[in-house]
Amino acid sequence: MLISDAIRQVRKLAAAFPHNRVVPGMMEIFARALSAYEPQVVDLAVAEIIATRTGHLPAIADVLRRMAENEAGLPKPSAAWGAVMTAIRTRLMTADLEFEIVKNAVKALGGIRDLGLSQNPQADRARFLQLYCELRDAEIESYQLKAVPALRGVPKPRELTR
Repeated sequence: MLISDAIRQVRKLAAAFPHNRVVPGMMEIFARALSAYEPQVVDLAVAEIIATRTGHLPAIADVLRRMAENEAGLPKPSAAWGAVMTAIRTRLMTADLEFEIVKNAVKALGGIRDLGLSQNPQADRARFLQLYCELRDAEIESYQLKAVPALRGVPKPRELTR
């Protein structure tokens, strides 16, 4: 995305959250982070944040997280567990699960068969959700970190006010 397009997106966010003070350099830092991504991905995330969030201007990380969630298309934790329960009930195999990340979490817990034969499904659910959330967060964070090269060399706050 071009910096000029990214600045337009940041201005859109700033206009949607007018109670926040925009400090010198803030637009540039925000725009540099967003410039590492495709325009349609940024546009969708900004529109969703404006439509669903109230209060304060989101942090860069909040916008990047929304973009990552949209791009990854990963199921929410409860939906992932629902897919596991469906696989258990219909006697599917671990390999039949749709998302690789869900497969990895299930494999770490012994596979669909072990989960289906378990005597403590509540504990299995808790362990699955914890593991799945950790794997999901790691995948989202790796997407967010694509912004780091664009942010290197950003002036320190003291330098921004001069």
